[in-house]
Amino acid sequence: MKTFFFSDSGKNIIRKDFETFEAAENFAEDNGLHYYHPHKYPTEEAVRKRMEEYGDTKYTFATCPHIGCGACKYAGRGCKRVDHKTVKFYKNPFSSYHGAGTHHIPCHDFEPAHPEYADYRGLWNGLDDMWPVYVDTWLGGRTPKYQTFHLGDNFNDDYEVPFELFFYGGMIEDGILKADHKKYVVRDKVDLGVQLYKIKTENISGVRIETVEETT
Repeated sequence: MKTFFFSDSGKNIIRKDFETFEAAENFAEDNGLHYYHPHKYPTEEAVRKRMEEYGDTKYTFATCPHIGCGACKYAGRGCKRVDHKTVKFYKNPFSSYHGAGTHHIPCHDFEPAHPEYADYRGLWNGLDDMWPVYVDTWLGGRTPKYQTFHLGDNFNDDYEVPFELFFYGGMIEDGILKADHKKYVVRDKVDLGVQLYKIKTENISGVRIETVEETT
């Protein structure tokens, strides 16, 4: 058994033991409670501190939507971070690029494209209001250290930008993407006749964004 903490809309802390994470998550969802991941919030003191950051938000673990760039009113050509031509969101090697739909963590400029949807009605009060609950619900209680991008149609090279520069803005300045790392795949040894590969990481101080033709 493992101890989990929850809180209700009245800011009361509930302590309960469960055998699995799934059981704890189901309990939170069934009862409309905030759920605190035990690895990130192992004590009542840690939970109390996080509750202060929650403020007066109406969102809980059960109602916090899994929003992303594709649900933003600025998605596509109005995006506040990338133009989907010279700079693109990270693409899974086994899928095609779908623009805003490729990316699943919103930036600070996020505004719902459809505020009339049930996910927002009576609850939405800006991303700052939802963000602490979103991080606990969908990001395991912590934000990523980096956000990954591609330049043009070169999906072989990954450029890692500090997450805060993506989230709050400022990741591009004077034609430079402020990436700290470049990652790409290189050949490794041959094992039993099979060519193996490995990921190589280079520390960089930004990369210049070249103008590229718009692709269709």
